[in-house]
Amino acid sequence: MNLWSVNEAGGDVQQHTDHKDWDVRYASLQDGRIVYVSGADLWIYDIASHQRRMVPVTLASDLDQLREKWVTRPMQNLTSASIRPDGNAIVLTARRRVFVAPARDGRLVQVSRKRDGWWESSPARHSPGACWGKTRTAPAGPGSSLRKAPAGVM
Repeated sequence: MNLWSVNEAGGDVQQHTDHKDWDVRYASLQDGRIVYVSGADLWIYDIASHQRRMVPVTLASDLDQLREKWVTRPMQNLTSASIRPDGNAIVLTARRRVFVAPARDGRLVQVSRKRDGWWESSPARHSPGACWGKTRTAPAGPGSSLRKAPAGVM
């Protein structure tokens, strides 16, 4: 299916696009232009000039391999690493943040958030059902311990 037009009486049928692989979908008219989707692309058809053009779309991604900047020496940012006693996960402290990473498939979980304060240089460790370590600004005051259970990994 493509863009077609007819006059008010239903005559003078004209085809305006000639997409062969994908139908024209979700057409929307505004200010003499029709925006529509064909396949995975956005197109604009200008009624006055009878011209169509594809709209370039760039999507930002959270995939690591598509990030613009790669850290060339990531181990320089690692403060400590602690393997869980059963070997199924590791607690990493890097850039004053604590993460839990599974040994195999799974997701990387950031345990500490800015609202928790910063973890000191003392390493975060596993304990049954949680991670613990010293923070600069824990609820009990500077230098106190903070114990958190990262959801979905313990």
